[in-house]
Parts: sequence; structure tokens; C-alpha cells
Amino acid sequence: MAKKTTGLKKTKRNRFSKEFKQQALLRAVKGGVPAVAQELGLEPAQLYAWRSKAQQQGQNEEAQRLQQSELARAHVFEYIEIDYNRNRLHSTLGYLSPEQFELAKAA
Repeated sequence: MAKKTTGLKKTKRNRFSKEFKQQALLRAVKGGVPAVAQELGLEPAQLYAWRSKAQQQGQNEEAQRLQQSELARAHVFEYIEIDYNRNRLHSTLGYLSPEQFELAKAA
């Protein structure tokens, strides 16, 4: 079987650095996407795609921060409720820990 050729010439895709994309997006905020795309020799759709991807990454980072803060909150709660409050001396219990007070009361 012979390969069919369409006559289209393959062109090398441009690779842009992360810094270039960030600078292009900052310029697009100030000067508008179509104008900046034309200045940089890009298609406006490319800048829109970069902007969309950057927004998604920002949302993912925000979700990670929220998850980390929830985990930290759970650890603090666990420490206070399980370790600290059960071991500290309570003045209303005659300066005994809750466990010592329960043992003394049961005896």
C-alpha cells in the first residue's frame, strides 16, 4: 500500500517559554488580545488558549491551598481536642486533668 501525500508541507511548531507566555498575557491585558497577538506574530486564538490554561492552573493552585488549609485545620483541631484538652490541668477540676478527675471520682 502506498502512502498518500496531501501536498501540505509540515512546518515546525514554535515553542514558547513560560516567561514569554506570561509577558504576552500581561501585555494582552493592557493592550487587548488581538493587537498584542498581531504585534507578536501570533494568532489571537493562541493567546486566548494560553489565558485559559493560566486561569485553570490558578484555580488548581487555589484548590490545593484550600485543601492544605483544611488539612491544617483538622490537625489543629485534633491536637486541641485530643491531646491538649485531655492532658491540661483544669482549675474547675481541682487542677487535675480530665482523666485524673474521672479516676478520682470513680474511686
